[in-house]
This record gives sequence, C-alpha cells and structure tokens, in this order.
Amino acid sequence: MKRRLAGPLLLVLGSVAVTVALLEVALRLAGVSYGSFYMRDRHTGAALRPGARGRWPMEGNLFIRISSEGLRDREHGTAKPPGTLRIAVLGDSYVEALQVRPEENFLAVMEGEIGACLAPAGMKAEAINFGVSGYGTAQDLLMLRHRGWNYSPDVVVLAITTANDVRNNSRALEDDPDRPYFVLRGNALVLDNGFLASRKYRPAWLAFYRVAFWLVDRSRIVQVANQAKNVYVSRRDAARQQAAAKEAAASPRPPSPAPPAGGSPAAATALPPGTELGLDDLVYREPADPRWVEAWRVTERLIEAMDDEVRGRGAAFLVVTLSNGVQVHPDPALRRAYAKRIGVPDLFYPERRIRALCDRKGIPVLSLAPLFQEYAETHKAYLHGFGANLGAGHWNRDGHGLAGRLIAQAICRGLPGCGAGAGADPPW
Repeated sequence: MKRRLAGPLLLVLGSVAVTVALLEVALRLAGVSYGSFYMRDRHTGAALRPGARGRWPMEGNLFIRISSEGLRDREHGTAKPPGTLRIAVLGDSYVEALQVRPEENFLAVMEGEIGACLAPAGMKAEAINFGVSGYGTAQDLLMLRHRGWNYSPDVVVLAITTANDVRNNSRALEDDPDRPYFVLRGNALVLDNGFLASRKYRPAWLAFYRVAFWLVDRSRIVQVANQAKNVYVSRRDAARQQAAAKEAAASPRPPSPAPPAGGSPAAATALPPGTELGLDDLVYREPADPRWVEAWRVTERLIEAMDDEVRGRGAAFLVVTLSNGVQVHPDPALRRAYAKRIGVPDLFYPERRIRALCDRKGIPVLSLAPLFQEYAETHKAYLHGFGANLGAGHWNRDGHGLAGRLIAQAICRGLPGCGAGAGADPPW
C-alpha cells in the first residue's frame, strides 16, 4: 500500500516543486520584488534590519539597501573621523526617506551645505540617518540612548512630523501594543515598555523571525506573500484609525472661521490627493480630548528630556518641525478650504505650540512648514508627493532639497566663521 502511494505522492511533490520554481523564476524575470526592511527591537519596538535590501513599491518605487549598521544610509564607523562635525538626525519616515535616493535626501543635501561651510577651517560634515518609519518622539529618544550616542555626535537634530508624532507618543491614541511609550508621573517621564511581555519579543519568536527574514531575502514568492500581509495590516490599521476618528469627532470644536474671500469654487471641496479627514487632523487645533491633552504633554516633556540629555553630553541640539502636504500645498484657496472644513483658522497650531515650548526652554527650533508654504506658493511647487499623488504623502526630491538647505543654514549660523558673527546668537 505504501509503495503504491509513494509514486503518486512523489509525482505531486515534484509537480509542486516545479511549479514553485517556475513561479519564482517568472517573478524574478518580471522584476517583482518587495523588500522586508524591519525587524523587532527590544528597545524601540522596531528597527531597520541590517543588510536588508529589496524594492520599495510605494512612493518613489526605489531599490533600497539598509547598511550593515541597520541604517538607511551609507556605512558609518562608530569612531568619529578627525576633523569631522558629526550630526545625528532622529525621526520617522521623513528622515528614513525610502522615497528618494540617498544622495537626494535632506541629510545628504544638508551634509554637503554644512561641509562647504566648514571647508575653510579644514573640517568636514557627516550626517547620520537614524530615522525609522513609524517612530514617535519616544522612540527617537530611545534610539538616541541605545544607538545614537555610540557615534559621538556633535549635533543632534530631532525631526518632528507633526502629522502623527504626537499621536505616536500616546498608547491611547496610537493603539499599537508593539512599541514603547513614556507616561507622566507628575512631571516625570516613566518608560512603559510593556510591549516586551508580548510573545513576539520572546527568544523563540525572535529566532523564528530570523528564519522568516532569511526566506524573504531569498524568495520572491515569500516576498509577495509578505507584501500581501503588509497591505492587509495597513488597511486594518487604517480602519481602526477611522473608527477612532469618528469617536474623536464628537469632541468640541471651535467655531469655524468665516468662508475665505475669493478662491475657486472647486477649492471648497477639493483636497490634496491622498489627504483624508481623520484622527490626525486634531493636531491642528487646541486639544479638547483628554487623550490629546496628555499626548501633547508627553511630547513636550520628551523634547525637554532630549534637550537635557544632549546638553548634558556636551552636544548641540536642534528641533526641526517638518511639513505636512496640506500645510504647504501651493494653492492657498485649497488650504483655506481644508482649514475651514476641520474648524481651524490655519494649519500651524503644532508649529506654534512646539516653538512656544522651545522658546520658553531656550531650545533652538526651526519650523519648516511656514517656509515651505511660502516657497510652494511663490514657485507653484509641489514639495510632497509623487506622480498622480502630488501634494500629499512624503517629501519628494524638491522637498528634501529645500529642507536640507534650510536646516544647513540653521546649523551653519551657529558655527564659527559660518555666519555666527560677533554678538550673534547661535541656534544652540
């Protein structure tokens, strides 16, 4: 009986193996590739996976390589080269910048501009990219503590994406059990790393993930299956956020401003492609929901804590608030219509609030969104988005270029011989 079954079974297994092999070859010939760039991390919840590579199929559609150090960057030794101003940049997907080539992102532009400033003194600049998609300020601080200081930076730049970083810092708003948070006990920050109790962070599961990554790196079929899973998870999380948005919408809103004078009729309903009303729109107004009140308090304390730590290490600190697509859309009528729709006079509440904190505490701060808005309107330029989705999403090459130049100017003003003249106050 066993012998009679063995032949057909081997035939079936052989057929399956041939089919899988042919499908693998077909996917490779068609250029289908989906990278898996992230791994679980016991300090920050998630991190970039050293040596990972593959195609990023979203904005930009680029082939991505992660360094052996687990950075979206070229290789950097931990020992700082002599005569080098080393700049550590912390943040989320805007810093990670999977959407543009490494030589086009704002860190590369910034590094080149600062290097030109330092050249007469025989020095050079080196910017190191510690950005990881999805990070909030809590994870930025932990990244600095557990990895950033290993590189002995002279300057630490905290890049804040106002669209979601405040939400990321709140367990109640983020609804993600697989990341660390900080909570306030009085005015003291206390680390909540309860995510480590999850089985996903146990040694057996971490070993399983290593095997899974080995398969993902070598099989296009596994990459397609993994991408399908990622799409499902993304849609599920979006549905959860929309449900939370409906709940948040019940919180009191200030009176809507008067309708804008002039403007095209289409602007009354048009929004930048990809822009949706949702939970994060609440970041543009004074919080009334207790969860948002607490999220802002935690975010502000995290900024203060990072400033204290950076100064305590003898380094310079600069806070940079980034831009969101709708804030810097080149059509002012569209921006006004959007602000009216969500019940705010303008879209710069988070910039004003973070600047007020930094001014009170003497923390250098650069607000990019107002500068981006002026540039976009003057030049009719889209600084966010790609292809048919211009105006929304992450910075494109032009957005990165402008950010790099503006941040470099802010840093150079604090360097001897680079604009910090007698009596000038450097930005740190």
